[in-house]
Amino acid sequence: MRSPRSALQVSDFDEAAHRDLFARIEDQGIRIESLTKLKAADKQWKQKLYDLRWAIVQDVPAVEPPTKPSLSEFERMILDDPALDEDAWFVALDETKSTAAIKQPWVGMSNLWLNDLSRRRLDTGLTGVKRAYRRRGIATALKVCTIRFAQEVGAQSIETENEENNPVLDINSKLGFKPKAAWISYRKDFS
Repeated sequence: MRSPRSALQVSDFDEAAHRDLFARIEDQGIRIESLTKLKAADKQWKQKLYDLRWAIVQDVPAVEPPTKPSLSEFERMILDDPALDEDAWFVALDETKSTAAIKQPWVGMSNLWLNDLSRRRLDTGLTGVKRAYRRRGIATALKVCTIRFAQEVGAQSIETENEENNPVLDINSKLGFKPKAAWISYRKDFS
C-alpha cells in the first residue's frame, strides 16, 4: 500500500476558491461545530464521537482490517492524547435528521493534532464522512475548517498522509496540499 504525504503552506490557502462550499452544505442541512462546542451542548458527545470515528475508520485503506477499540481504549488513545485540541476537531451534523430521540446525527469529522509544541506544523488526524453522506462537499468543508483553525493559531503548515486511492487525497490536492515523500506498507502472507 502506498501512502503519499502532503503538506499545505497555510498562507498559500485560497479560501475564495471554496466560497460557495458552506452555503452548499448548509442547504443540505449540514452544520459543522468544534468538539469544544459539542461537548458543552451534548451529554452523549463521547459515545457519538467514538461511534462516528469507528464508522469512518472502517473505510480507511489499510494493510490489515481495523480492530475496534473499547470506549475506554478510545479515551486513552485519542481523548487523552496531549496533542489533542478540541478546538481543532470539527464534526458535521445532519440537522435534517433530528428527532426528539436523536439529536442531530454526527456524520463526518476532521481534526488536527498539535504534535509540534510551537504550533508551526499541525498534523491531520482523521478526515471522513459516513458512507451515506459522501460526495456532497462535507469532507472538503471539514478540511477548510481545520485550515481556518491553522490560520487562527498562526500555524505555517499542515501535514497529512493518505493512501494513494483514497478520495481525501484528491480533496487535499484541490485545497492546495503539495506532495511529499510516500510511505510504502507491506503485509507478509504466511499461508
